[in-house]
Amino acid sequence: MARSPAFKRSPLAIAAACLVGLALIVINGLYLIAERIPQSQAERSIAIAPWRGQGYGDAAVHILSDPKAASQRTSQIRSLALNAIMRSPLETGAYYALVRVLEAEGKESLADRLAKATEDLSRHDPNVQLYLTSRAAVRNDVGGVMRHLNVVLRTSRSARSVAFPILCNALTDQRSIALVARNMRDNANWV
Repeated sequence: MARSPAFKRSPLAIAAACLVGLALIVINGLYLIAERIPQSQAERSIAIAPWRGQGYGDAAVHILSDPKAASQRTSQIRSLALNAIMRSPLETGAYYALVRVLEAEGKESLADRLAKATEDLSRHDPNVQLYLTSRAAVRNDVGGVMRHLNVVLRTSRSARSVAFPILCNALTDQRSIALVARNMRDNANWV
């Protein structure tokens, strides 16, 4: 069935559709490029794709990797983390950065609540798990330390260099030896 002349598309409509399609291709390409940029170069990621929350979260976490800079730049970390959350509400790195800012401000109970909520959001974030491990150690909660270390060791190869020394230190406590032995028996995938 042939189309009647009333259904012909105008050249302007065709050109507009082509421009929209091209814009979507460019935006998707920029997103993919920004996604491949390492965390240490998060500023480049933000410059390439400013609508991506992960770049802001990565920048905040990168500042945290230098403790001296982190203590002097808490307002910048907070700003980056909030920008990340506004753009991507599931950005766990941004929540972790806010946890560390709250901790630096002496608001440990609020930081602990936010860390627990972030863990509920994603159990696989090694930074949050290591934070919760340290807080459990402060509370002398050996079971909590082992639970969080178990998650870190099962889900993050990169965090093992931090988690294994903690695990070795746990072996000096009599209460933790049975828990470590049970975890090693039950979770052989990280042994």
